[in-house]
Amino acid sequence: MIDLREAKREDLELLYAMQLRAFSTLYEKYQDKETSPAAEPFERTLQRFSDSNITYYLIFEDESIIGSIRIRKENKTYVLVQIIILPEYQNKGFAQLAIRKIESLYPDAEYWRLDTIAQEDKLCHLYSKMGYQKTGEVEHIKEGLDIVFFEKQVNKSAKEKYPTREEAESLLKEAESCNPGPWGDHSRIAAHCAEVIAAKSGMNAEKAYVLGLLHDIGRKFGKRHLGHVSDGYSYMMSLGYDDVARICLTHSFNQKDISKYIGKFDTTEEETKLIVDGLNALELDDYDRLIQLCDSIAGAEGIMDQTDRMMDVKNRYGYYDQEKWDTNIMLREYFERKMGEDLYVVLQR
Repeated sequence: MIDLREAKREDLELLYAMQLRAFSTLYEKYQDKETSPAAEPFERTLQRFSDSNITYYLIFEDESIIGSIRIRKENKTYVLVQIIILPEYQNKGFAQLAIRKIESLYPDAEYWRLDTIAQEDKLCHLYSKMGYQKTGEVEHIKEGLDIVFFEKQVNKSAKEKYPTREEAESLLKEAESCNPGPWGDHSRIAAHCAEVIAAKSGMNAEKAYVLGLLHDIGRKFGKRHLGHVSDGYSYMMSLGYDDVARICLTHSFNQKDISKYIGKFDTTEEETKLIVDGLNALELDDYDRLIQLCDSIAGAEGIMDQTDRMMDVKNRYGYYDQEKWDTNIMLREYFERKMGEDLYVVLQR
């Protein structure tokens, strides 16, 4: 895990050295002498540190300094001006953890804003995954170099940690535009099933619909396998939708065992740890079980016979863990007992 510690004046030379090192590659690539942090004099760091609206943080992993964050406060809006992860610590998920950590330190924030280089797809992808959306504002610096602006409104609604039906449908539609595919219609079928079953089982049908609709929302960020689990979890947590984030985490694991995952293990070490730790920290509840069941009967074109659906998955991936298969059957039987009716009678299939 990481920790953030507010920087002191004696840390300024270290902050400046990390800035030069972290941005040197981008400076060499774009040669932006007027705007690159790698071309700034040390005096700019001194000036910023004296600004009461600006705060620097050092990022620690255990006792090792792995980067820094600079924020600026503008009333109830906070600007994530700069985040640095040193090269040897990159691609391990630390940037996501640091963003989540800094946001948690300022619960009064209504908006978070940031900007980055439009041509750097990896950076734009990271911020989108953390719940930031492009504002539409773009600043042209020079040929081949533009700055794009992002904003995130912090979720202030608040009795339940999930969006409204309309907000969820909007999130899914926007996600499909980023990564079109049958997963979107699969999610709609799962949501329909979850709503109907929940209503017959004494559960919150509206919540069940939303959870079913967004269980695969991590697919917004590309054609990943296990990675869509961590992507969805991080994305929903960044929006304050903890209940949905939980479902993103649990829907593929009816035994809370990552080794039972069907598909490619395409996560980083940090993403894998996030999934494992998250699963170990919770006990499955009826909403987890409900979405797992609905995932096992929802095709992209309609409700499927559960065995046919699992065989379809087995044919596509070449295997299906028997314990996971058997647990899905037990989930169906569990909800049939709660409803007092056959599953497919209730769903009018």
